[in-house]
Amino acid sequence: MNKHFELAKKYALKDVVWKRYYFGAIGIRFDGRIVHATNIRNPIRELNCHAETRLCKKLDKGSEVYLVRINKCGKKLLLARPCKGCQAKMRAKGVKVVYYSISNNEFGQIEF
Repeated sequence: MNKHFELAKKYALKDVVWKRYYFGAIGIRFDGRIVHATNIRNPIRELNCHAETRLCKKLDKGSEVYLVRINKCGKKLLLARPCKGCQAKMRAKGVKVVYYSISNNEFGQIEF
């Protein structure tokens, strides 16, 4: 696992909102600055509570995004592919590529 996924995992494990899993998102801005976000609790489960949407507010054109979902025990990586709504927001923001966890040894990639 590369250092960016490790950093996303670190932020995910600080996320105390979710009971079933942890979710972390980091972005590498075009200027090299690293920004992060986690999910927030929202009973309606609207798109604005997703970490990816919240991260978009901190990104610039040409950014890279790393997404990690971790099981409740904090040991197993789960599928973190962004939903269609989050993909649309990231595309509109000018994100270059999104990397996401699939399992402990498998990662996916979406290029815009």
